[in-house]
Amino acid sequence: FSPAMEALPQVLVSGTPLRAVGAMYAVASLIVVPLTYHRTAYSFTVGYGLSVAVMSLALLTSFPISLSAPYILAFISLIYGLRLAAFIFARE
Repeated sequence: FSPAMEALPQVLVSGTPLRAVGAMYAVASLIVVPLTYHRTAYSFTVGYGLSVAVMSLALLTSFPISLSAPYILAFISLIYGLRLAAFIFARE
């Protein structure tokens, strides 16, 4: 992994809330920007679904596994993002 990807869990767990939001913004941008170069409409459709999935995956890998409500919500968001992106991609 790159140093930025190794620093992501540390920022999400022990950083300030503003830094955590910035980290999530950066993770979402890593998905949306390359898709926009391929097709502009993907930034609003498939890019949204994949951004939700990747941000959820970042949260799941940053915190220990538990059956708490935030962990379950992040897992369900991962499934939602993948399902949404697959559905929209197959529909186009």
